[in-house]
Amino acid sequence: MCLIVDPSVLGRVLPAPPGNPHSEFEPVHTALLRKTARAIYGGKKLTQEYRNALGPRLAQYDRAGIFQQWPHPEVDAEQVRLEAQRRCVSNDVHIIALARVSGVRLLCSDDNGLIHDFKNREILDQPRNVFRKRSHKHLIHRHCRH
Repeated sequence: MCLIVDPSVLGRVLPAPPGNPHSEFEPVHTALLRKTARAIYGGKKLTQEYRNALGPRLAQYDRAGIFQQWPHPEVDAEQVRLEAQRRCVSNDVHIIALARVSGVRLLCSDDNGLIHDFKNREILDQPRNVFRKRSHKHLIHRHCRH
């Protein structure tokens, strides 16, 4: 596992065929399909968001090793702790909780509030990077070595 994909960009990362080769997220799409990267998701809320965005393709991506599900109880418990702290400015505490418990240091998103939280060292103490445009392709290689 090497990155978390914000559900709000899933449709641009893993579009239905034939895809969009001009998307800013095309390098993430390619890395996931070539299995040089793996995305994780987990916790009840994020899993439901993935199911809503991908439908039956989520199970296909799981079986193919493109996605890996993190155990819900661990993520959900961390989400409760984060909500009590009230440090996050975004409404994506569940994604930050997953980053904390998994140690993933790369997020694929264009949500400014989530990006702020992901890079906030008071919330996530290790340095974190965000993939938000094609020129960030080097981040995949940095964080997704198998």
